[in-house]
Amino acid sequence: MEKAHHRTWLWLLGAAILLLLGAGVYWLLTQTKQQAAREPSHPPLVETAIAKSAESLTITQTAFLRPSGEVSVTAQTSGRIRSVSEDFHVGTTTKKNTLLVALEMEDLQAGVEQAEARVEQAKAALAEARVTRRKAGGTRGKGLFQ
Repeated sequence: MEKAHHRTWLWLLGAAILLLLGAGVYWLLTQTKQQAAREPSHPPLVETAIAKSAESLTITQTAFLRPSGEVSVTAQTSGRIRSVSEDFHVGTTTKKNTLLVALEMEDLQAGVEQAEARVEQAKAALAEARVTRRKAGGTRGKGLFQ
């Protein structure tokens, strides 16, 4: 029976300690709220000034611009440059079919004349082959050289 009595006292002592701890916590919480309510709140210290409007405003800024797209421009043929248009500058916008660079035509014209001469030679060789074929008397393969 003494054990049961001893247990009861332990339970009562534990409950009393818990009750005292709860009351202490409650008192601390209510005291800080009451102190805050008692202390007058001071307005924040602010310094004011009258702003004057500006008649003009200049902003100086350094920036790096990047194009939204880049285009590689190449010539259809190679050659020496004879002249460059006055409108041809880095970053300018041009319209379609605007002449920007003129090439020397002498070398290009010589190339055209050589190509025309080769065409004429090929026509002459074709005509000679037709004559040779007719002399041989062959009628087979008419569509080949006609």
